[in-house]
Amino acid sequence: MSTKILVTGGAGFIGSHVVDRLLDMGDKVVCVDSFTDNYDPALKRKNVETHLKHESYVLYEVDIRDFHKLEDIFHKERPDHVVHLAAFPDTRKSVKYAREAVEINVSGTANLLELSKEGIKNFVLASTASIYGNANEPPYKESDNSSEPISPYPASKKAAEVLAFTYNHNFDLPVICLRFFNVYGPRMRPGLVMPTWIRRIKNGEEIELSGKGVRERDFTYIDDIVEGVLLALETPRSYEIINLGNSRGIALRDMLPVLEEALGEKAIVKERPSTKPSAERVCADITKAKKLLGWEPKMELKEGLEELIRWIEESA
Repeated sequence: MSTKILVTGGAGFIGSHVVDRLLDMGDKVVCVDSFTDNYDPALKRKNVETHLKHESYVLYEVDIRDFHKLEDIFHKERPDHVVHLAAFPDTRKSVKYAREAVEINVSGTANLLELSKEGIKNFVLASTASIYGNANEPPYKESDNSSEPISPYPASKKAAEVLAFTYNHNFDLPVICLRFFNVYGPRMRPGLVMPTWIRRIKNGEEIELSGKGVRERDFTYIDDIVEGVLLALETPRSYEIINLGNSRGIALRDMLPVLEEALGEKAIVKERPSTKPSAERVCADITKAKKLLGWEPKMELKEGLEELIRWIEESA
């Protein structure tokens, strides 16, 4: 018998890939997405084109801050599981729009937890590696200090994790918080570093390298992240926080030659100062993911970049 899974943010980058896999597996999917303009909503509508043709898929254009509309969806659809991916996702923008980030990431999450406290078999919450800020030496373990996030986005995600714990404690709601590390691949937000660099290098335009490119990121391919989400769905825990990352930090200046090789073109580089909300080094310790989920990443950076480049070229 198929399972019914409510996926918030199911039209976005990670969400649409998760929906792809769930439908392929024969599950029923209830997608909730507000198609916000944090980037072109037309791209998200393109993500769901094939989903809308599927008999096991239903889409609700609803903002997770609207409790009563969410309540109607839960009462009508009666999902078995929740995968909560909807968020205000931008670290730098969250500094300027802090109230909106908190409303979506904290109040929106509170709405979903409240509606999930009875009858939901597993609640998977998307969190972020940026929670670790600059307070720890990588690779980051889940037990490391996460009380010093450096922008409202990870601060709001930390609040969501803590709120989820209270619902586990008081209502026995099984919750797994997945801290994603620098997810990339087809359908990713166009304003992020990788797609921006790819487009500009291909067009012969200069790219910006912040802070001499010494900041390290843990680039994790979308298919690996989706596999982690599915494993979390299949492995209910009382309450857990689990890193999903490639576990190989790489400086942006060292990632650039890999990208140039994949493109077969050289970049014109312009340096600029670093931005304050961005962490200096990001790298995951994935011991817990291996032990509890049997998960580890498979995609190498060069091959992942080639897949991203191919998708950008085909989408142009």
